[in-house]
Amino acid sequence: MKTDNLKTNQLTEEGFNWLKNAYQVIDGLQEAPNRVLYAEDSEVVFGNRPAVVGRENVINMFKHFWSTINTYEHSLLAVFGNDDSFAVESVVTYTRIDGKIVHIPAVTIIEKNLDKEIKSMRIYLDISPLHQD
Repeated sequence: MKTDNLKTNQLTEEGFNWLKNAYQVIDGLQEAPNRVLYAEDSEVVFGNRPAVVGRENVINMFKHFWSTINTYEHSLLAVFGNDDSFAVESVVTYTRIDGKIVHIPAVTIIEKNLDKEIKSMRIYLDISPLHQD
């Protein structure tokens, strides 16, 4: 997770620290640390796909996705909102299994519950460049 190109941040220091930690975990592609981020009843929407509901289903969706890439890293550009509900503009750098690097702009909307877990995440990006030769 990078913040070198961050232009706007509307979160408090505490909220931004939570966000940076969350993206470091997300970029780590590891099941156990990611499991802690999501509420039991979390919901994740990825693009125009149907919502994935429940922590176990969310983790399984991400595990499947992780198996299709080597790595990814988010470079944060802007964060709009407050500590409990915010939108993150980023560029995601994917390293494909064949080693090719692909940069894709994205916007992710995150809502947290009272326990500071992700209760809703909506990810908007055009993933098709990741699968082009």
